[in-house]
Amino acid sequence: MTNRLDRAQCLLLADFLGDSPESVIPIHLLRQGLCHAWISGNVEKPVGAVVQSTSVMEEPWAFGDAEVIWRLLENATGWWTVNVSGALARPLGVVLERETKGRAHNYGDVYYTLARAAASFRAAEVRRLKTGDEPLMARYMGTPTWAGSEGFETIAAGAVVDGKLVGLAHVSAVTERHADIGVSTLEPWRGRGFATAAASIVARLMRGERAHAGVERRRGQRGLVAGRGQGWVPRGLAKSLCQSCGRLASGMLLLLVRPKI
Repeated sequence: MTNRLDRAQCLLLADFLGDSPESVIPIHLLRQGLCHAWISGNVEKPVGAVVQSTSVMEEPWAFGDAEVIWRLLENATGWWTVNVSGALARPLGVVLERETKGRAHNYGDVYYTLARAAASFRAAEVRRLKTGDEPLMARYMGTPTWAGSEGFETIAAGAVVDGKLVGLAHVSAVTERHADIGVSTLEPWRGRGFATAAASIVARLMRGERAHAGVERRRGQRGLVAGRGQGWVPRGLAKSLCQSCGRLASGMLLLLVRPKI
């Protein structure tokens, strides 16, 4: 039986998923009411679950049995790739190929965790960004308003050149033990250490709130090199993509891992 969850049930599902680098974003979405979610079975121990952000519908998260996940995905619209664990990527890919008559592709995401204080990297153009800088961040993202910190205060840093934001690192999801940071730099300004310096500021800010940190780089090496330079230790996640549902985008993300208090 498929159930769409209400707000109270979303909180129960968040508790079930467990706080890890791989689950920080869906847990945040569930707790902040920023998603749709469906389960099969008991909400406190479901056989399968799908969590779909209301703002980024293209990439839902899925947990549980591959066959059950496919049935749950029939309730979601606008998706073309599914975030799953490495162990689940292959069996879900088989189901996707069977049901869509298309080809599924597995793409690995590398997560890095940091069990010590983040190293300090500096660039003259890079500084902490606060609430007053949100118009700069909105223009950088190409959106009318800044919506990258839904559910909590803006925690960000960026490179500002001639009054324009050209690189950004910001916390986009938070749980008790983790936080997610999105990091990017406009192409003409890459290779100058802006991303590393901005990520360093944000990681140290979170350390100030009793956090230690990690970094994820999607399908690219630049961020991995920067992450290793700050002392990150790799973890892994895979995502399964159904080609017939669309294209796969790339970007850079960071994760903050907050120790138990």
